[in-house]
Amino acid sequence: MFTPTQIADPSQAAALQEENNRKRIRIDDRLLTQNPDPVIYPTPGGLSAANTVRGGDRVSNIVGIMTQLRGRNVAGDVDATIDYRIHPNDPSNLPTFQSVNPRPQTPPAVGGSLKVASFNLFNYFNTFGNICFPNNSECRGARNAAEFTRQRDKIIEAIRRMDADIVGLNELENDGYGPNSSIQDLVNGLNQVMGPGTYAFVDVGVANLGGDAITNGFIYKPATVEIAPGTNPAFLDTGELTQDPSLRRHRPPLAVTFRQKSNNAIFTVVVNHLKSKGSPCDPVDNDPFQGNCNGNRRRAAQEILNWLSTNPTGSTDPDVLIIGDLNAYAKEDPIKVLEEGGFTNLNGPNSYSFSFQGQWGSLDHALANASLRPQVTGSAKWHINADEPVSLDYTTSFKSASQQSLFYAPDPFRSSDHDPVIVGLNLTPTPTSTPTPTPTPTPTPTPTPTPTPTPTPTPTPTPTPPPVNLPLTEDFDNCNPAPAGWQIVDVDGDTTRSWRCVNSYAEANAFGGQQPGDDWLITPPLNLASANNPVLTFRNQSSFTDSGVPFPQLSVLYSTDYNGAGTPAAVQAATWTALTIPNPSTGQFVDSGNISLSGIQPPGRVYIAFRYRSSGTTSGRATRWRVDTVRIAGN
Repeated sequence: MFTPTQIADPSQAAALQEENNRKRIRIDDRLLTQNPDPVIYPTPGGLSAANTVRGGDRVSNIVGIMTQLRGRNVAGDVDATIDYRIHPNDPSNLPTFQSVNPRPQTPPAVGGSLKVASFNLFNYFNTFGNICFPNNSECRGARNAAEFTRQRDKIIEAIRRMDADIVGLNELENDGYGPNSSIQDLVNGLNQVMGPGTYAFVDVGVANLGGDAITNGFIYKPATVEIAPGTNPAFLDTGELTQDPSLRRHRPPLAVTFRQKSNNAIFTVVVNHLKSKGSPCDPVDNDPFQGNCNGNRRRAAQEILNWLSTNPTGSTDPDVLIIGDLNAYAKEDPIKVLEEGGFTNLNGPNSYSFSFQGQWGSLDHALANASLRPQVTGSAKWHINADEPVSLDYTTSFKSASQQSLFYAPDPFRSSDHDPVIVGLNLTPTPTSTPTPTPTPTPTPTPTPTPTPTPTPTPTPTPTPPPVNLPLTEDFDNCNPAPAGWQIVDVDGDTTRSWRCVNSYAEANAFGGQQPGDDWLITPPLNLASANNPVLTFRNQSSFTDSGVPFPQLSVLYSTDYNGAGTPAAVQAATWTALTIPNPSTGQFVDSGNISLSGIQPPGRVYIAFRYRSSGTTSGRATRWRVDTVRIAGN
């Protein structure tokens, strides 16, 4: 069964989850003990590294007592409402397991002359104990050297079989790039198995990449690719991706531009690891079916797009591949943001890389932009982990001495909790310009100059910016005083109470004001015709209603004839029509819901304005309006 938001819009998730709950039947082992030895299923033989049971396998001859328990009715809880179990009651007539999803011993073929992979390493730490840098947190992953050897052997075997030219890594210990670092240890182990110099790693040039205990990284084959000359690795650690300890949510995205040595083709790969669904975040950013921190992941996706548009590595080649653990299933908001930003998800909704409580979906993705997409020859998930029992991983906890041996093999299966993603590419060589020969100049007689009258200068009109195609997303994380392309216009002339960015949202207030205020926050010009059924959504909060204002204090308006001059006179000369918005006077951020823009004519150049008015009276001087996460996109 698929996780609902892997295959359907989150608005349909409740019904699909209920359907999944009703379809699920557990086969009980009749035991009341935890971590039994032996584990009797699959029959015959019981569980071992050589006798696994995988997702998709079949069970027959199920005879026993069936029970039904009604559990918690909690939105998004895969165990809610229904719990069917069959308890086989005859030890001599147990269910029979049939393997129909055999282990894939080699990765799926993806074609191409170059392979790129993404792999979550499930906390690859070669430091053990209670203190790991950069934040002095408890170390993750293997608890001791013996466990680490088991983990390391599995990871190395998985990467060896993938044999990718470039591998983007998640969940590396964030301990730099020195001789004892985790990434150096991984490269040492690969080169010991595959031959000296087979792999190298990208040194980002900082002591620690981000402030978390884990980080992202790249390894690559120097024989086939190199960091493109004239470019440098780049990472994003501002805005939603900040590494401030009090605000940090995600690991910094890492972008590297590579050159394929065989044909001089250049492209950029960005490895990402966004905040997990089970982490604590502000309630407004949590979603019952998309998980905790969905709003944070959505904003991070948009900021990654904005960042990539600046060519952060210094490359002028347009080809970009986004990879990594985005902690979002295929139909969730962060993936939609990337798709609306021009990237194509290369694996589609029916792929998977992760399983949780009997449901499968993709948290790990590969997305190509428009220029790279025609050069992709294939993309696939290698199902070595998500289909396997957790007990077959490297850990020794909660396993008897015999199970520590029985459940383990130094193979790629259950080397991590995520399946790797592999992409094949046939890159188009980057064209190089051929210098044009400089002709030998022929001397020309110098004519006698004729005085030319000085023309009267013609005033140059102020250029009008072109309209922006949808989607437009703004979270007000990087603006001083307004985001790029936006305008702040104080029609009242009092700039002391203008809109401004405060704590990652836009705010207008009348604190200290002695005169009526009329303050406008205006979007760039928008081409609403660039998306089907365009809608406006935003979050907003208001406090201290101004009883002295005889007109709407807070309003959202649109204009099709505003000239964009950014002056009070231009704003007042334009025709503005109010949109219906919910009352935000709750003291808490509330969502606007979808505000339709479909009926606006003509749609080719439209401005949206957030207008804040205050009376200047005693009560009015305490009013405030906050706006965040403005998004205008097709619905």
